[in-house]
Amino acid sequence: MDAAVNQYIRELDVFAVPLDVMVVEGHAPDNEFFFVTAPINLLNKTAEEYYKYIMDLFEKNKMLDLEEILEKRETNLDSHDFSSEIPEEMAFDIVSEFITKAYDKSKKNLPDGIELAVSLMVTKPFFNWETMLRRFFGSSIVVEKYRTLMRPNRRYEDQPGWRSKMGPNIAIIIDTSGSIIEEEYNAFFSEVENISKNLGGKVTLIQADSHIQNIMTYHKGNWKELVLKGKGSTDMQPAVDYVEENLRPEGIIIFTDGWVEVPNVQRRILFILSKKHNPEFLNNVIEYYGKNSVAIIS
Repeated sequence: MDAAVNQYIRELDVFAVPLDVMVVEGHAPDNEFFFVTAPINLLNKTAEEYYKYIMDLFEKNKMLDLEEILEKRETNLDSHDFSSEIPEEMAFDIVSEFITKAYDKSKKNLPDGIELAVSLMVTKPFFNWETMLRRFFGSSIVVEKYRTLMRPNRRYEDQPGWRSKMGPNIAIIIDTSGSIIEEEYNAFFSEVENISKNLGGKVTLIQADSHIQNIMTYHKGNWKELVLKGKGSTDMQPAVDYVEENLRPEGIIIFTDGWVEVPNVQRRILFILSKKHNPEFLNNVIEYYGKNSVAIIS
């Protein structure tokens, strides 16, 4: 949660609205206050503690929509046993939606290109990208090796050496908007790193919120020195349009939490959603592009 991080970054904290003010007064960031910071009486706490603080404020000020909660319970839960407690995942969705709406109210006022205080930590990927990429590209993923005199054999100079035919080029768009948290970045780049190891072709990485923040050719291990930029509102369409008009890759992969409109994509597309994604976005992607065009990191 942003409040847990922004309080330690002077440049962000000075332009931030306290979390309790945002929740109780419905005060989204505006021309004066661009970010969210910790309440003055609750400093140096973890994201989990601020999450609990928000839920307590919701309950105290009767800000929870009980009809919405009951509807979500009936939709998402198999059990018919009713408990007075709100399930953790449902509560998280409510909080995420509330905060996202607050950011969206002020998206025209958010500054562009803020460097994110994120220390990436790549772990074992959730997906088997060797299999995923073969399904995504089909036969075009095959990297062929052939012998050629243009590349001499290192051991026997008079013999032809081996040269590989490059695999398909791909563009990866990473959502760097204000709703993405560090845990999601770590999950995203764990997958990106494995894609670069298995593709055999060129990987172009685009960081984007409502604007394109950075474009680079990604190579294995680049995550160690990568600087993330963004923190604005979310609109994937400008990044998609740039990729299709200028890069023209064989495929596009978009990593996002789904708190955004589904972009119009003309090329082969795969959406990778974070664990705490927007279920409406998931349903829309399936409707527009088919069930094989989306996967969830869970």
